[in-house]
Amino acid sequence: MSLLRVRPTRGFYLELKRNITYLEEGYKLLKMKRDELVKELRNSLKRLSEVRKEVDELIEEALKEYFRIYALLGEEEIKKALANFIEPYEVKILPVSVLGVYTPRILSVKKPNIEGKYTPPLQSLANKFLKLLEKLLEVAELEARIDSVSSDLEHTNRTVNSLEKIILPDLKATLKYIEDVLEEEELDEFTKLKMIRNKIVARRTR
Repeated sequence: MSLLRVRPTRGFYLELKRNITYLEEGYKLLKMKRDELVKELRNSLKRLSEVRKEVDELIEEALKEYFRIYALLGEEEIKKALANFIEPYEVKILPVSVLGVYTPRILSVKKPNIEGKYTPPLQSLANKFLKLLEKLLEVAELEARIDSVSSDLEHTNRTVNSLEKIILPDLKATLKYIEDVLEEEELDEFTKLKMIRNKIVARRTR
């Protein structure tokens, strides 16, 4: 706020003081939100790293199992088994608020019923791929959450820094300027009143 555009009046001073109080309260809340967003981001990144490691292990296990079964049964037998059973994996995506940030939550609505659908070697492989799919859905959910939280954290951090380094210092400097002007005016008014009083007293004593 430019000091040249300030109205150094008592009313403006009180209004500005109230606004500064509101902004300071908002600043404290935003700092708390920023700290919680940082915690949420760290936890989500940690969990994502863990799940990705699980995914890598599952892929390695599934591929080893597939190549073993491929060598045992052959390509045609595997294709025949897969062609006999096709069932969708249904999911629902819901918006969930995390500290005021909306992120997608992936819920499994209907999982394919694969128990007893294949011969024992293929059943083991099918179980591994189903588990892998569930972990990949968790990866997608975590990545979306991290993206949303990171974006909001960046915006919140910019707002906090702007309030801390620019807006609040500028407003407080303006408030101090108005205080100084009002004090000078009060002092001038007091001096004038004192001079008038002294003149009145001097006339009465003549």
